[in-house]
Amino acid sequence: VHEAGHNWFQGILGSNERVHPWLDEGVNSFYEAKVVEHLKKKKIPVAASGGNAIIYILNGHIHNDQPIELTSEEYLDANYGGVVYAKAAKALAYLEDYMGAEALELGMKQYFKTWKQKHPSPNDLRAALEQNTNQDISWFFTDFLKNKNPMDYVITKVATEGANKIVKLKDRQGS
Repeated sequence: VHEAGHNWFQGILGSNERVHPWLDEGVNSFYEAKVVEHLKKKKIPVAASGGNAIIYILNGHIHNDQPIELTSEEYLDANYGGVVYAKAAKALAYLEDYMGAEALELGMKQYFKTWKQKHPSPNDLRAALEQNTNQDISWFFTDFLKNKNPMDYVITKVATEGANKIVKLKDRQGS
């Protein structure tokens, strides 16, 4: 599933895995998880590769994490798979929860349509996503991708206010 995804995110889009590895591997891993989930619901035996997620969790636990937005040469050997594949995929899932699945999908489709057979950068992805949401997602591209803080949030409280749910989170890493 993962390698088939490269037909789109590296092959057709031409994402530069050396300069922005997460734009290829992280986006691909994000969609790999979606495809695997879909296939499992259809009772098709398939498994996602979980090794990178374990590496990410272990390195985050010992505070040996690195930012998502680095060149491939800047990663420690122990972090490349964990950050570029797993942390980036988790970050995109977090962004999807924030934007809403429909808005993210519309933005991704526009990104693909606009940038196929070119060589997009994170700014191009950002522009496509921003055109398809009313949410301010600048934080994701200006801070979130560039800090080394691990993502380890837990829900501490859920409350209902009218038709809205208010969810309070706590960062278990203390950052």
